[in-house]
Amino acid sequence: MEEHYLRLEYMSEDCLKCDQGIRGLIEEQEALLNILGMRKREFANDWEKRMHFEWRRCEK
Repeated sequence: MEEHYLRLEYMSEDCLKCDQGIRGLIEEQEALLNILGMRKREFANDWEKRMHFEWRRCEK
């Protein structure tokens, strides 16, 4: 079975105040996890291996 790698984007460090965008992205990831049937605990334990962090600048 193909392994799924989920991508989560974070705002740039100087714009972490804009956490509304981060919250929206996390909610999107949780929806994907539910679709894939992956329990959140497994997700948290395997966070480092599974996630690819991509930094992007805040558009504001």
